Amino acid sequence: MTDARFQPNMFRLSLNGRTVALTNNESSSVNLTPLVKAGKNTLIIDSTPGENTDAYTNVVLTLGAGENGKWRTLYKQEVGQGSTAGRTEYAFVATPDPSPKAGPVSVSAKFKSFQPAEFKVTLNGQAITTLTANGSAELTPFLKPGKNLLTVKYKRGKPR
Repeated sequence: MTDARFQPNMFRLSLNGRTVALTNNESSSVNLTPLVKAGKNTLIIDSTPGENTDAYTNVVLTLGAGENGKWRTLYKQEVGQGSTAGRTEYAFVATPDPSPKAGPVSVSAKFKSFQPAEFKVTLNGQAITTLTANGSAELTPFLKPGKNLLTVKYKRGKPR
């Protein structure tokens, strides 16, 4: 049974004035790269310790950069029992890559057996696949230069 007064430890990340992540008592991963703009960016990290927590409910925030398959930790903080609330603010300048390289693009689905569904995937008006079970579909060969339009239509599936 959980104490009704339990409030989890929490991190709130804001990038350029927009809340981009809330983390509380669980491991999660968020890629902020698409939200970084060219030029000056401001990242604010608010940390709040929980109420009525125990020593096993700490939450750790790690920020880093990944490049060429290697990870570099830039910031790490743990919040838990005995921590104080705080705010950390960073400003950084992002320079766009002059020759960005697109990676493979795919769509994937994971289904619960008691919630059947059907997802019809269309790219630039061309039907690519219909997903009705766990799996994925490679979209890279169907991409055209410039802007592409991906449409996913949901339909409730039939119980098995």
